[in-house]
Formats: sequence, C-alpha cells, structure tokens
Amino acid sequence: MIFSLIYLAARLLDVLAYFWLPFLSTALFLVTVVLFAKSSPLSTEVPAEKTNERLLDFVAGQPKLVQSTDEECSKSEHNNM
Repeated sequence: MIFSLIYLAARLLDVLAYFWLPFLSTALFLVTVVLFAKSSPLSTEVPAEKTNERLLDFVAGQPKLVQSTDEECSKSEHNNM
C-alpha cells in the first residue's frame, strides 16, 4: 500500500515537472484576472438596462423603436415613388 503511494507520488512529480510552465502561466493569468476584477468594479448603469429591454422587446416581436422606424421607412418609400 505504502509502496504504491510512493510510486504514484513519483509519477505525479514527473507530471508536475513536465507541465510546470503551463501550470505557472495559468496560475499567473488567474491571479491577473482576479486583480483586474478587484481593481475595476462593474458599472451598473441604467442605459444598459434599457438596451436589454429593447432587445427583449425586439425578440418578443413588440419593438416600439422598430415599429416607428418601419413607419418612417414606409413613409420615405412612398415619398420617393
């Protein structure tokens, strides 16, 4: 039992020795992401919520903005003819 643990530990050290550079770069990248996340807080602006509402209205098929734009387009088409 102990011999098998020592044998597996040696193999694990071989894997770590082989992949140390990708492990290190991944760890540094994750640390950088965490530092950036803490240093720049997320902004909670109202215009973003309005954009989401417009997108949901468009997907639902009831866009007020698109309907008014369609009316303007049809008026301009009639004027051009």
